[in-house]
Amino acid sequence: MDKRTETGITSNQLKLLACIFMLCDHVGLVLMNNNWIMRAVGRLAFPIFAFLLVEGYRHTSDIRKYFIRLFLFALISEVPFDLASTGQVFDLQKQNIFFTLAAGLVVLYLGKVAKWNQMGAVIGIVVIMVVSEALHFDYGMAGILLIVLIYYSAKDDTAEQVFRNAGLVTGHYPFGWKLRQNMGFAIVSAVLYFLFYGIRQLYAVLAILPISLYNGEYGRKNKVLKYTFYVFYPAHLLILYLLSKAVL
Repeated sequence: MDKRTETGITSNQLKLLACIFMLCDHVGLVLMNNNWIMRAVGRLAFPIFAFLLVEGYRHTSDIRKYFIRLFLFALISEVPFDLASTGQVFDLQKQNIFFTLAAGLVVLYLGKVAKWNQMGAVIGIVVIMVVSEALHFDYGMAGILLIVLIYYSAKDDTAEQVFRNAGLVTGHYPFGWKLRQNMGFAIVSAVLYFLFYGIRQLYAVLAILPISLYNGEYGRKNKVLKYTFYVFYPAHLLILYLLSKAVL
């Protein structure tokens, strides 16, 4: 399905929104004693980042470079993430979101590999899921499953059949398949988040609203802007940690 339209918001604008939600989340965590309102707003960030990862996977010309970029920033971000989260320079209690996104990218690729090496792909996916939980990737296995869900919900025929079989798609809606698709995605996401993380994570389902406005356009293509979004993650975590030491 061609999602490109003249209205709506671009990929870059979605990234900006996700960064704002994430900043609210981390300000609430680091500077406001785990303020629940700020953290609730922050729940919208990861589903948007997961959606953008899927879009990146679908359009990238070099998945290897995409993975290397994600993994490199996972390594760069780990110390700022640990400092902001626990105050320790290195802490194995939890690993930053770039590890989750990199793992999700590999799982999507293994789904393609399964066409000619099903057993190898299944083993690889299981190993990644186990590692994501054992090493405490942010959002862990649930985060990776959400990435997979978003990828397959973008395939109209596959997603509609899955949701119809699950009883989530019935009748006809005035906004067509996109609304039905998003409703199914929202319901399944809500169940997934509740099972893994409890009621507080259900705010994440609201991310379906900005995602629904996505027009399929990338926006301004600029390498500086592209890497600014990557650098923002470790940079804002480090700044928040330093602020917490200065004012708390």
